[in-house]
Amino acid sequence: TGEYGCAHEKYPEQVILDTVKAVLKSQIALLLDMERVCLNGKKHLQHSIESSKDAARGLEKEITQLQAFKRQLYERFKKGALEKTEYLKERETVEADIIAKTTEYEGLLARNDSQTDALDTAEQFLDRFKGFESLSEPTAEMVNALVESVLVYSRDRIEVNFACADELEKAIQALNGLRQS
Repeated sequence: TGEYGCAHEKYPEQVILDTVKAVLKSQIALLLDMERVCLNGKKHLQHSIESSKDAARGLEKEITQLQAFKRQLYERFKKGALEKTEYLKERETVEADIIAKTTEYEGLLARNDSQTDALDTAEQFLDRFKGFESLSEPTAEMVNALVESVLVYSRDRIEVNFACADELEKAIQALNGLRQS
């Protein structure tokens, strides 16, 4: 090995090609698994979003009712039907309920947005590789899309660096986040 990690011997091209093919096949298998997770995630997400929408509608209704009750309290206070301390105490309780319901409502919306974004991120990533799964042999297009570099260190060590490793990691994290929610 030289100063820069270069080996001073030649390796058969077929060994390198076979290694790249094997790694690409495993990468495509991973992409197929991700696609299955996306499809399952999409079904789960649609159900989850519908449930969240129902819950959000219920919370909106409760918030509207609490706001109406708060106005009624004020009107009763103004008419003299409630003492100031009683009015202030009830208003504080109602306002706390409104804040709690609003926070819950916003949390539902944020969770839905987060889940949708996670699925979109993974799907956008996977869309770049549609059609590769049906190929039995790597093509130049496939190699150019997936492989950034191939480094040969020795007969026992060939490193294949993927062009989209960061995006793949981001998509995997997005799907893991989707599974956990």
